This record gives sequence, C-alpha cells and structure tokens, in this order.
Amino acid sequence: MPRRGFKGFLVALLAFVWPLSADASDWHHSALADHPLIGKIWSTRTQQFVTAEDVAAAVRRARYVLLGEKHDNRDHHRLQAKLARTVYATGRRPDLAFEMIETDKQPVIDAYLSEGHSDAGRLGERIEWKRSGWPDWSNYQPIADAAVAAGATVVAANLPRKNNRGVARQGFAVLGQDLVGKSGLDKPFPEVLQKELEDEIVVSHCNQIPPNAVPAIARVQRARDAVMSERMVYGGSRDGAVLITGAGHARLDRGVPFYLRIIDPDGTVVSVGFREVSHDATDIAAYEDADKFDFVWFTPRVDTNDPCEQFKKQLEKMKKKAE
Repeated sequence: MPRRGFKGFLVALLAFVWPLSADASDWHHSALADHPLIGKIWSTRTQQFVTAEDVAAAVRRARYVLLGEKHDNRDHHRLQAKLARTVYATGRRPDLAFEMIETDKQPVIDAYLSEGHSDAGRLGERIEWKRSGWPDWSNYQPIADAAVAAGATVVAANLPRKNNRGVARQGFAVLGQDLVGKSGLDKPFPEVLQKELEDEIVVSHCNQIPPNAVPAIARVQRARDAVMSERMVYGGSRDGAVLITGAGHARLDRGVPFYLRIIDPDGTVVSVGFREVSHDATDIAAYEDADKFDFVWFTPRVDTNDPCEQFKKQLEKMKKKAE
C-alpha cells in the first residue's frame, strides 16, 4: 500500500474506533464533574442541544473549522484531536493551523514534514515548544498527529512575539500593506465590537490593566486574528484549514471568523467553542457568550480556583510595568 494510502487508512481507522461520544470516565479533569451541562453540546443555529455526531458532520462539511479551547484544559485538546481525526477520515486534507506556533517557525515545520514522519512526536522539540510558554506539547501532539498521519500540512499561524510590540506601538502598518488590505485592518472596526473587545481584555486581566494600555492590547489581538485568518486561507491546502486556538479567537463576531469573511467571503466557517462549566450556571442562558460560536461543548473545569487570586502577583507586576 502506498505511504499516503496507508496514512489515510490509519486515520479512517482511528476515527472509527475512537468515537466522539464521552461519558464521565472519559474526562481527564474532575472539577464540577457532576454538573448537568458537562458533555452537552449547544447549537446556536438550532437553539437546542445536539450530539457529537452533529458537530462532526458540520466540521466535515466546512472549509474553515475553528476549535476554540481553554489552553490548559486537556479535555479540550482531547476533543480537538477527535474532531481533527473525523475531518481527515473523510479523505479531505485541510491544513492544521496552530495559534500556538509563530509563523517564523514554518520552515522548521516544513522540513520536519518533508522527512516523512508518521506522527508529530519530535515536532515539538524541533520548534522549541518548551520555550514557548504554552502547556506541554503532549497536550497538542495528538492533534498534530492527526494531520501528519493524514499527510496534511501543519501551519504556524500566530503573529511572532517580536511583531506584537511593533503593532502595539506603531499600529497595523507594521504587518505590511498586503495583509492589512486583504484582511480589512485598514477599515474602521465596528465601535460596538471594539468596546466589547476592550471590556473583555480588562475583565480577563482581572481589572489590572491600566486604561491607556487597553487599546494597544486590543490592537495586537486584532492583528493576531487577522494573521491567523490569512494563514488559514493561504496555508496552501485546497481543502481549507482547521485552526487550534483559544476560544476568544474562535468567536464568530469579532475573532478570526470576522477576518475570514473578508478574505474569503464564500468560504464556509464552523466554530466550536469548548467551554468549562461554571458552578452557579446550570442553564445555557447563563453563558453570555454561548451565541458567539456555532457549537458550545461543555466540559469539566481544570480546577475551581479563582484565576484572579491565582495570578494576582503576576498581574500586579504587569500593571506596574504597563504604567
């Protein structure tokens, strides 16, 4: 059997023997494990709960798929890997793009893939993942394995950190006229979306961000969304792309999909947001951002700690530095 044919057979086999459905014993995390929403999937299109197979069918059909995670939740990564496998089991070969990998790492990735590896086991080492600050590569390797086994391309999709400072201080022009023009960054951003983005930045940083620093952080966020959308469209595959990213970037209203609609208005988009349940929120109406994704997939929490208390000292240092 030809190598690519064997890879395709392997991916299809894995998708068959590794079903999407999950019961309590499948979850890695256990915080709030008895919450009534855990394992349920809300569809904003039908305004009802749907099955994992419904989600799988939607992502198989879409040209662009966004799988929005909470970065340290291993259950989110596990479900991302399963969905990636279901896409590749169809025989399509969309690129697999990662927010966690900066675009200047693409030559390293291409070199690795050209060597004919059957999995992504050594890819993390090649791209110096341990120095990136993201959760351990073991969380993401099963997702990358799905692409490598299928003969698809892994795409570095994030704006390099060295460019973040330039965008924050000088604006979008540092990205280059071509990207700015294609993505619509040269056009006014809707005021309501700008305000919502800035408000979210303040809240997510536990109100420790000086007001004068918020617009610059929002500008970097928008730049990253635009770069990721450009990488999804122009990564090279005729079958589109699957993006592994934080849930905020996967939002349909002002995340990466906002720019995808500008760059490729005819491309179909499906966004899945993996969401940790909240202790005092047992009804879908309590999750204010649930309508910002096509599907919201509820999972256990990593823990029940207050992140603002957990990172209080770090946030205070950031605030002083920004001031």
